[in-house]
This record gives sequence, structure tokens and C-alpha cells, in this order.
Amino acid sequence: MNFLWYFFLFLQIQIKVESLSISFVNLIPSIIANGRYVKENLIDSNIIFNSKFSPINIDFTFNANQSNCSRDIQLLSRDLISKKLWALKTLDAWGKLPSGLMHGNIYWIGSVYECQHHLRGFNNSIIEQPFKTRTCTIGNGLSNTIRPIYGICVPQSCNTDDIVNYINKRVIHIPYIKDFVNLTNDSVHCIEHRQLDKMAILTIILISTITLLILLATGMHVLYGHKHDLKMDDAPPPNVTNEPLVSRTTVINSLSTPNRTDEFNQSVSSDEITPLIVRPEGNVDSVAQNLISCCSLINNYHILKSNSYPKNLACLNGIRVLSLCWIILGHTLIFAVYYSDNLLTIFNWSRKLWFQIIVQTVFSIDSFFVLSGLLTAFTYFISKIETETFSIRKFVLNHYIYHYLRYTPLYGIILLIYITLSPYLGQGGPIYPIDGIESSACRRTWWRNLIYINNFFDMHDSCMPITWFLAVNMQFHWIAPLFFLIVSWKWLVGMLVCISFIIVDIVTTSVIVSKNNYEYGLLSDFYSDGLNWSITTNGYLNNVYVKPWCRIAPYAIGLAIGYILYEVYQRSNTVSWNSLLPRSTFYSRHPNFKQVLAWTFAIIILTLCVFGTYGDYNGHPLTRQNRIAFLTLSRLGWSIGLCTIIIACFAGHGGIANRFLSRSCFYKLSKLTYGAYLWHTLVIFVNYLGREQPTHYTITNILFNFVCYTILSYILSFLTFLLIELPIIQLLKYCFKRPTKLQ
Repeated sequence: MNFLWYFFLFLQIQIKVESLSISFVNLIPSIIANGRYVKENLIDSNIIFNSKFSPINIDFTFNANQSNCSRDIQLLSRDLISKKLWALKTLDAWGKLPSGLMHGNIYWIGSVYECQHHLRGFNNSIIEQPFKTRTCTIGNGLSNTIRPIYGICVPQSCNTDDIVNYINKRVIHIPYIKDFVNLTNDSVHCIEHRQLDKMAILTIILISTITLLILLATGMHVLYGHKHDLKMDDAPPPNVTNEPLVSRTTVINSLSTPNRTDEFNQSVSSDEITPLIVRPEGNVDSVAQNLISCCSLINNYHILKSNSYPKNLACLNGIRVLSLCWIILGHTLIFAVYYSDNLLTIFNWSRKLWFQIIVQTVFSIDSFFVLSGLLTAFTYFISKIETETFSIRKFVLNHYIYHYLRYTPLYGIILLIYITLSPYLGQGGPIYPIDGIESSACRRTWWRNLIYINNFFDMHDSCMPITWFLAVNMQFHWIAPLFFLIVSWKWLVGMLVCISFIIVDIVTTSVIVSKNNYEYGLLSDFYSDGLNWSITTNGYLNNVYVKPWCRIAPYAIGLAIGYILYEVYQRSNTVSWNSLLPRSTFYSRHPNFKQVLAWTFAIIILTLCVFGTYGDYNGHPLTRQNRIAFLTLSRLGWSIGLCTIIIACFAGHGGIANRFLSRSCFYKLSKLTYGAYLWHTLVIFVNYLGREQPTHYTITNILFNFVCYTILSYILSFLTFLLIELPIIQLLKYCFKRPTKLQ
């Protein structure tokens, strides 16, 4: 027995001694071993390249004298028989039957890089080939009907018509395509680097011009020694003794008696405050100097990095950033569906509890609706000048025109990039769409986005589908004055207006969902009878998900809470818990009971919203009535739970959560959230669809991609914020603060 023990110990030691360590020391030996194996065991043998397998018919008379493509195809065929290295390399670049078929691997692309490049040896020798080759995919496109998507390496002299002709005449054999299937040009996509069209060139010129103007303004700003910084609020409005809105500061839970309107600027970014009432002209310099100051990168960068201490509403910054991160995480996982070699892994993951976080990403949009309604109401009342006569002209100018001009220019420029430049960003990918990530119909329907009505049309023909949220949010902004005017007249009637909005949401959602069998929400197509199913379905998306009457409840909750916070803020500077619940001996003995109750309520209701449908995924399905009730009430419940947290933080009882959400990093990133939201789908799709090989679903890959996409989206947002968004905001402030000069 001792002998056996020493023998096994010796074997284990021997194995450990012979194994190579993973370090730079063994890089060169590994490369040499790999290359030697390829030459000795693959190229110099018949293991892989069996002459009995012939993807190309050897027909020396087929169009031999009619085109370069025909001659190149026959040359490739002959050299395959003689096993020349360049021909073997070309054949090796073809798609082959892969593993993972049972998990949805239908992308048999082959090697795009191997097809496009010469074969090199260790001594930098090049295996010459008589013509260049490129990869063409059969069954390309998101609406393809030919499966699988197969890659072939063909001469560059062959165009799409040649490939279709040779495949249909069986000169080129594609596995699993039967004789009676006739391909068309739409079924074949060959990788080629196209020249920029006129619209793409004009877009580049526009972006370059804007960049040069901003750099010029920055240079002039440096030349003048920063002496002409635009001060938007040098003078307070008449008959108002408090400090201007954008310069107010305060300290949380201060026991002194600060000005009632001190805190707002530090909790909400000043570049997002709509001047609902135009103020008189302050002490500003000449128009040219102010334009320079508005467009200077130096000024704009200081505005971006300007920080504040955590204030009563600073938690909104953290909520905003985390909501966007949640959206990007969900899209990172879901958008990989378009080009994945193990798509069906999602169904295995869906049985896990954590996957509900991905499924319920839709609640992040409701978080934005809550924040939008809350800030719209709060900023309106906090900036209103009580002694100034109400003017419809000024109100329309500042509430509608200013808001439209604040968000639309950046939106329009990024939309232009989506339409004109996205076709060229990932064109090296074997399945990257020729029209880019937008449909061809987008070139006809882009105007719907710029007037914010794109959610009323079929989403399959829309541009930037994610911008349905911007359309709905703008539509809510259009009707918000109805609440402002009524609640200013009678606060109780104003609250009834919000309740009526909520009732409209509940009734319309429940009726449409129950009538059309949409109880599974966005997944309803998976559970339909399939008789009328096609790639153009998604009735829930078109009829419920993007319609304002089915999404207004969170916004209405935000309006009501924004007004309540304003009223409490005006009277007591911080929310008093005693004003929320009746006083009693029990509460005096347990002073923290109200805080614990509020947080417990918020956590329970938010948890139910996220994990409420888990039974449908783990084999314990909900009833139809329960699903309809969840779709109808879950967004309302999420909004109430989120507002409970906001109130707790506003009242100074947020604890660790408030300190985390109020971090200075969130304050800076929250300014970039709008741009990052617009950019992130372009980043994700270009990376996914522009890859040579499909994405493989693993938790590590998804998390890594999520981090990269988030960082890159914020980097792009940072650039456009300094070059486009903030200069426009500064110019709008300058123009809207000088009404007499504009006339």
C-alpha cells in the first residue's frame, strides 16, 4: 500500500512538473507548437481536407469565358484538388457544421479574417494567392427565412448576382439548402467596404463644423483670459428679495432659518431647470462675448464638474444614473439575441430568480417618468414669481418652446448619425445590415421623431425605437400645465386630476390587455396560438407599451409628489414625519418606527414588482387574471415604492441609501444620462452585429459587455454634452433671459 501511495504521489508531481504555467514565458513555445500541429497534422494530411468533400462543382465549361468570377471559381476548384495552400486556406474559411446546434447556433459564418487575408508563416513568408477573396453570407438579415446563416469564402470578382446564380445552379453547394429553394439577392450579403454616400459626408461635415466652432470659441475664450464668462443670474428679479434660483445653497437639516428657496439648485442640475417665467436682463456683456462664453469648453467643463453637497433631492441623481444602468444591462443581454450562438441559454437562465432583474428592466422607464413628473412640478412652483402677472405668451414660450429646443437639437443630431453613419460603423461584420441599425423606412419617417409622435405609429417602421420614451415624456410635458393651473387654484382638485390620470392608465391597460390576450406583456407572442404569427407582430408593444394613456400613472404620481414636496418644503424646509402620520404615544416611544415602516413598505412593494411574475418562469404559472392585474398595477406600485424612498431621502431619513444615491459622482453622471440613453443602442448594436463571430451567452460575457457599453455610452455623452448639449442650454438661457433684446 505504501508503494502505491508513493507511486500516485510521483504521478501527481510529474503531472504538475510537466504542465506549463500561464505566463509570458510560455507564449513563444505555445505559438510554435500550435503552428507545427497545423502543418503536420492538418495541412499535410487528409484528416480535415478530404477530397471527397467538394463545395464547388468542377465544371470547366461553365461560363468559363464569360466573367472573371467564373474563371476564379474554376481556378479555386482546380487548386483545391491539387491541395495548394491558398486554396485550402480559402476552403478552411468556409462555414462548417458547429457544435451547439441544440442551443440555437445557426450562425455558421466561418472565418472572415482568414478569408480576407493572406496566409503567413513563422518566418514572415506569405502564401500568395491569385486573387483576393471575401466572405459572403447566405440568409443574411434580421428578417431572413433561410436557416442557417452560412458563410462562404469566394473571389472578390464575384458579386451578389454571381453567387445567387451559382448556388441556384448547384455550382456552389451550401449544406442544408434543398434543390427547390431558389435564392434571391436579398438572401446574400457580401462583405465590402462601401464608400460614404452624400448624406454621410454631409453629417460628418456638420459634426466637424460644430466641433470647429466650439474649439474656436474656446480659443477665443483663452485669448481673452476668461474675462467674459456669461453670468446668467447676476441680478435678481424685481420684487424678490431671495437669492437667484441658480445660486441658492443650503445645508440639510439645518436648525437655522435659511431662505425657503435655497436648496433646489444643489439637488437638481441647473442646466435642466426650465425658466418658466422670464426674468429681466442681468448685467451681461456683448452678444459676441456671451456667445463665446456659452460655447467655450472651459466654461462647459466647469459646469459639468461643478459639485454640491448632498441635498434634499440629490438622491434623484443616483436614481437617474442607476435606472439608465439598469436599461443598458437589460439591452446588453436582450440585444445579443440578434447574433448569438447559444440563444436558447436564455430559457435556462429564465428559471433563475436573478433573471427577473432582467425581465423587469421595464420598470426603469417608469422611474424616469416619476422623476420627470416630480421635477417638472417642483421646478414650476419653485421658480414661479408670485408677484408677477401671469402671461400666457411667456408661459408658452418657456414651458413649450424652451423645453422643445432644450432636448431636440442633440436628439436630432444623434438621429442623423443613426441614419447616415451607422451603415458604415460595423460593415466589416458578416451579418451587419446594409442600412445600418435603422430600417430603410427610417429615412422616410424620421420627422415623426422630431415632433415626438413616433409612438403613435408601428414601431417596426420607426427610427431609434428606444426614443418612444422621449415622445411619451414630451407628450406628458404638453399636458402638465393642466395640473399646474388646477392645483394652483384648488390643490384638492389638482390631486383629483392626477387620480384621473391614474384611472385612465389602469382602465385602458386592463381593457386592451384582456381584450387582445396580452397578459404575458412583451412576451405575449411566445404564448400566442401561432396561427397569425409573423415577424411583424408585437401587438403589446404597439398598442400598450408605448402609448401614453397606458403609461401616464407614474408621471401623474411624480406630479403629485413634486407638488407635495414643494408645499412641505415651503413650510418647514424639510418633510416632517409627524405631518405624515398622526401623533400618538406609540410613535413617541418608538421614534424610528415611521422610518422603518416607510422603508419596509417601499422594499416590499418594489420586490413584489420585480419578482411578482417569477412563477411563470419556474413552472408555477400565474392565472390569467393575476397576469392582467400585474401588468395593470405593477407600474403604479413601482412608482409608489420609488416615491416613498424619495420622500424618505427628502425628509433626511434616507440613511445609507441617501448617502449612496447622493454621491458626487452621480451628480456629474446624471448630467450625461440623456446623451448616454441616446447613444447606448448604437454602441451595443454596432459591437454585436459588427463582430466576426456571434456572441456567446455567459454571465461573465454579459457583465463585461455591460460595463464596456456603459462606459463607452457615457464617454460619447460626455463629448456631445460639451460640444452640443451644454452650449445649446447656455444659449437658450441667454436668449430666454433677454426678451427685450430679442424683440
